[in-house]
Amino acid sequence: MFRRKALLITIVALSAVMLACLPLRPAKPEVVSVNMAKELTRDYKPVKETTEFLPTEPFNCSVRVSNLPKGAEVKAVWFYGEELIEETSYTTDKAGSGYIGFTLEPENYWPIGKYRVKIYLEDQYVQEVGFSVVPPADAIPSRVKKVVMAKEVDENQKPVKIAKTFYPYETVYCSVNVDLGVYSRLEARWYHEGELQEDWTTTIVAEENVLNTYVSFYLEPDPALPEGEYKVELYLDGNLARTATFSVVEEAVVPAGMKLYSSESLGFSILYPSDWDVLEEADHVSFQPTAEVVLSVGVLEDAEDTPQKIAEVIVDSLKADYSDLEVSYSGPFSISGIEWWEVDLSFVEEGREKSSILLVTVQGDRAYLIVTLAPAEEEEQWLGYFVDMVASFKIK
Repeated sequence: MFRRKALLITIVALSAVMLACLPLRPAKPEVVSVNMAKELTRDYKPVKETTEFLPTEPFNCSVRVSNLPKGAEVKAVWFYGEELIEETSYTTDKAGSGYIGFTLEPENYWPIGKYRVKIYLEDQYVQEVGFSVVPPADAIPSRVKKVVMAKEVDENQKPVKIAKTFYPYETVYCSVNVDLGVYSRLEARWYHEGELQEDWTTTIVAEENVLNTYVSFYLEPDPALPEGEYKVELYLDGNLARTATFSVVEEAVVPAGMKLYSSESLGFSILYPSDWDVLEEADHVSFQPTAEVVLSVGVLEDAEDTPQKIAEVIVDSLKADYSDLEVSYSGPFSISGIEWWEVDLSFVEEGREKSSILLVTVQGDRAYLIVTLAPAEEEEQWLGYFVDMVASFKIK
C-alpha cells in the first residue's frame, strides 16, 4: 500500500535563450520575471500560468531575462518545503534578451504540498516563486488522527506495548493512525535533546486512498540509542500534524555482586550473581552456582496458547518422565510489571527430592519460560537469588 522512498527527481532542463541583438549602449543584466506554467512555448514563454500542479504533471518555469552577456549563468534551485529537490543551470552562448525554460519531470508523482523555485543570476539570488501540488479530484481528505509510541507493533502496525520510556537496546516504534489520500506524504522527523537527527528522517507516500489505517516509523539501536529526551514530529503534506515525546534511559544500576546478561536474539535481559556460571544455547540460557542448582530462561517462538495452557502442556510432559511429580501450586504470579503463570513442582531424581518453579509469560508471538531447580532441602537457600533474578527480568 505504501512505498518508503526518497524524493527522486528526473530533471529536464529546457534551457535555451531567445536572444535579441545587443543594444547600442550596455545595460544592466537582469531577470525580468519568473512564472510557473502548465506548458512552455518553443521559445520558452509561459502558457497557462499557474501556481497549482497535479502530482503527475511536470513543473515548468519560464524565466525572462534582459541584457545578459555571453557566458552568463542562470540557475534554478527547487525545493519541497525546506527539502532541496534539484538544481540546474544554463550558461548563455550569446549576448542578448529573451526567455530561459526549466522543466522538472516527476519519476512517478510529486507528493502533495508546497514547493518553490529560487532563481539565481551569476550566483546572486534574484527571485523566488512558490507553487503547490494539489490532490487529484479522487483523493480523500488526509489527516493524522492518533500517534502512539510503543515497544512493538502488530502485523497491522498497531501498537502492542505502549511506552514512554525505552532502554538503549530497544527499538522505538511510532504508530500513527491516519486517513491518507492518494499522493499524500507523511514524514517523521526525530529529535534527540532538541537536535534534529537528519539521518533518522523517514517518509512514506500513499499510492492509493486508505481510510483509518496504521503506519509505523521506528528507531533501531545501532548498537544502542543515546540516553536523553526525544521528540518525533509528524508532517502531513509538509505541515506539522502531531508531536510525540519519549525518553531513553539506561537500565538500573547493576547491584554489587551482580552482572547483567542481555541477549538480542532471545530478546531479554536479566541480572545474575557474578560468581554463577552462564551456559548459553540457541533457545535458552542457564545460570548455575552448582551442578545441582540452576535457573534457566528459554524462549518458545510462534507461541499461540496462553501462559496457563503452555505451563499445563509442559507439566503433562514432565509427568511422563517423573511419575511421582507433584504440583503444590498453579496460578498467576506478577512481578516487576510482568504477568506470569507459576507452577511449583517437586519430584525425586536419582534418589534425591528436587524442587522446581516454572514461570511462563507470553509477549507477542514469543513465550518466555523461567525454570528453577534445586535440591528440596536447599530451596530456601537459593530462593532469594531466584526471586531477585526474576524481578530483574526484562523483555526487549
